[in-house]
Amino acid sequence: MSKFKLTIWIGCGTVVLLVATFGLLRSQCPSAAERANAIKMEDVENMAKGYQRAQRLQQIGRQLESAPPAERDKLVEAMINEFDSSTQTRIRALPTRGERLDAIRTELEKENAATVARTKAMEPYFWCR
Repeated sequence: MSKFKLTIWIGCGTVVLLVATFGLLRSQCPSAAERANAIKMEDVENMAKGYQRAQRLQQIGRQLESAPPAERDKLVEAMINEFDSSTQTRIRALPTRGERLDAIRTELEKENAATVARTKAMEPYFWCR
């Protein structure tokens, strides 16, 4: 009978410890209002600018697909102009249009990955949900 009582005490102690741990973790979770207040106006403006830039790049990309060969270089140049100056310089240093388009695609993939990482960093921990 003593093994049975010991097992019950260990089980109850484990449950109490788990409940206390969960309660402690939940007490450290920011409220919805605190999470909302952590978002700065600059962040919202940057997201809006990024969205507008993505729309422009998408529109230029569509034009590039159907453009005659004479206009393609102008459209690639317009895409390059959407980036910061150091990225523009690096992409313009590439000799062919294909290499430039590959570099543009790579830059966009990096920016998308960074955006996804920032979005995930803003999400609460799983015990806060």
